[in-house]
Amino acid sequence: MEEHSGKNMPDRDRNVQKERRERSQRRKKLLEEQRRREEQKARRARFAMFKVTFFLILAALLLGGYYVVENGIAADFLMHQGQKYIEIKEYDKALQLLKIAESMNPENENNVYLQVVALSKKPISYESQKALYQISQYDDLEETSEYAYKVLSSQRRQIDNLMGSNYVDNVIYNGIIYRWNNKNPITYTINAHVPPFYANELKRAFVAWSALTNGAVLFKEIHTVTDADIVISMADVLPEIDPNDTQRSAVTIPVINDNILSYVEIVLNASQIKQAQDNPMSLATVLKSQIGHALGIAGYSYDENDVMHSSGDYISKAASDKDFSLRDFNTITLLYKMVPDVINDPLLPEEYSNLFYGDAIISIPGSGIDYDMKLLMQSLNYNPQDIPKWVELANNYGEKRYYRHSNAILKNLLPFVRDNNQNYFAILYNISVNFYKTKDYANASRYIKEARKIDNADIDALVLETFINLKSNNKEKALLNLVNINKRYPDNIEVALKLAYLYRKNKDTEKVNDVIRSLIKSNPRADLDSRVKKYKN
Repeated sequence: MEEHSGKNMPDRDRNVQKERRERSQRRKKLLEEQRRREEQKARRARFAMFKVTFFLILAALLLGGYYVVENGIAADFLMHQGQKYIEIKEYDKALQLLKIAESMNPENENNVYLQVVALSKKPISYESQKALYQISQYDDLEETSEYAYKVLSSQRRQIDNLMGSNYVDNVIYNGIIYRWNNKNPITYTINAHVPPFYANELKRAFVAWSALTNGAVLFKEIHTVTDADIVISMADVLPEIDPNDTQRSAVTIPVINDNILSYVEIVLNASQIKQAQDNPMSLATVLKSQIGHALGIAGYSYDENDVMHSSGDYISKAASDKDFSLRDFNTITLLYKMVPDVINDPLLPEEYSNLFYGDAIISIPGSGIDYDMKLLMQSLNYNPQDIPKWVELANNYGEKRYYRHSNAILKNLLPFVRDNNQNYFAILYNISVNFYKTKDYANASRYIKEARKIDNADIDALVLETFINLKSNNKEKALLNLVNINKRYPDNIEVALKLAYLYRKNKDTEKVNDVIRSLIKSNPRADLDSRVKKYKN
């Protein structure tokens, strides 16, 4: 079939092709215009989103800056108002405003210092002591925490004057204070295997303790073991006692829930029945001592005149039917005026007067330290060449924050220990610690350098020297040393806390978290330290 060329194509066909080309061109043009409009629309949308995002960020920055400035101004205003309330002796109102100001600006140490001032003016109470104790544990507010500690020390002396000589410092068990709470009378039962002469002396001992507390603690005998608070039994081998301690006459085992006694077992040594029958008066003292443990006096008195002297656990050592001393009375009274960490309803601190915060009383040196120091001094009068006792006396002064007294003793010892590297190092180190705590960094540096010449590997001396150097002109090198020590000893709480504090000052939150996580991972017990909790998110 012969094809038509374009030249020979009929007019009708040429017109059809022309229309097709024109339609195709118009379609391309429309598509191009549509694409261009869509691109313009997308560019406008992106630009609009950019503007919105930009202005949102700008608004957030402006608002944040305004909030910080406004918050700081408000916190300062509240702090000054709190100071005015202190001046007119409205301490509760002052504390209320100062706490709000602290929540708005926690970095202001002046605010916390004013809180200590207000707390120091209030009567001694559970709440005020607790607040002072918590501030005294701050590691990043050195001067304020030192001031809070001094206020607590003063209050502890007032409490000791109020309560009289006592050994309450020694009631701690595994680092805690415990006692019965909301429990009167305390019930007890005596196992049928306990000989009658034991049972009779036990009943006398319970009555004696009730009389000592003027009825504040009462006991009632029952005969159902499952319902009794205290169960007295007998065994051939005492549980939880060193097998080499064969002379112990009894052991008291407490069950403690949230620092509250919930159950106590007193186990008597069955092998000492004959000895107890021959020494019934000494047995009476032993049983009084065990009930004292069962009431919450976990430790011992160092005074032989007290029932709770350590000899009270041994029939062979106990004085015959020893009467309670005034110190025994003062100690059990003070123990039951301290509030455990957890209070059972309805016994709440605010419902009672003269209740004290246990951690503050136990942790702040009081008459117990003074008594120990008197014993040391008496011993040194007879044996002035006893170097370890002199060191112990100096350490006791240091614990009471009498650093100059401590150093006076330690410096006098230096000529006598020069030939003994171990003792010479220890005394130089302790002198440096005392100077560091009094912020005399020049002398602290001098003595720790001498100590490290003797023992360059001691980690405590290395840490102390690094802490001292952080106060010098070469802080950057000291900080680098601290970082290296932390890498080698991530479980060291003091090093980790110091490093976390410095990182927090530089607002390096990520490094703070890394240090604290590493500390808790390598030393799980650090998680219980109140200072560590402050750095956890």
